[in-house]
Amino acid sequence: YRCTLLPMPRSQRILVLLSLGCLPFLLPAQSVERWRSQLRNAHPDTTQLKLLLELGNYYLYKPGESKPDLDSALYFFQKAQGLNTRLRSQKWGEEISWAMCACHFEAMQPQLGEKFCLSLVKKHQQNKNKTQEAATWMKMGALNRSPEAFGFILSSLEKAYTLFQQMGKSEEAINALKEIADIHLNQGKLRESENELLRVIKEYKAIGYRNLHYT
Repeated sequence: YRCTLLPMPRSQRILVLLSLGCLPFLLPAQSVERWRSQLRNAHPDTTQLKLLLELGNYYLYKPGESKPDLDSALYFFQKAQGLNTRLRSQKWGEEISWAMCACHFEAMQPQLGEKFCLSLVKKHQQNKNKTQEAATWMKMGALNRSPEAFGFILSSLEKAYTLFQQMGKSEEAINALKEIADIHLNQGKLRESENELLRVIKEYKAIGYRNLHYT
């Protein structure tokens, strides 16, 4: 049996990202012009930087997935990146890297997306922050669902799984294993995916997971 590799539908990716706490607050459509007006009058500080990111996120997650919207999102993210070159904020620098990462993955440009995500991984490794490193690998697996990048996605999720296990974060490790099973299912590796999902159910039961019927 051979399965055609398909990217995860956009609506499903957004649900996964929401479950991981990866999505920022999204602006309602009616607020966009008001925020644009504020942006024109804002000083080049973190307030302006936040406005740029919020507007970029609005276009990135706007329904429809059109190229003009993605171009608008990238424009605002690049402006934020340029502003932060002067502000030198580590916090906002990470937010911008995630935004650029998500934008390139959404545009089906996995190599560019990986570049920004891996820069975050490197920072967390240098700071010996395993929790953030694991979360970053996990988010990469959720954001990047290009069929051509399934090998990289699996590697990312496996690294997240290993780190979560090392830290004793059982539920997060099981979530990573569940995502790995989903990739194997999309690859047509049905037996491997089935075995992993059975492990997922068994391990969820072992930790007393209450929402097992949604798995």
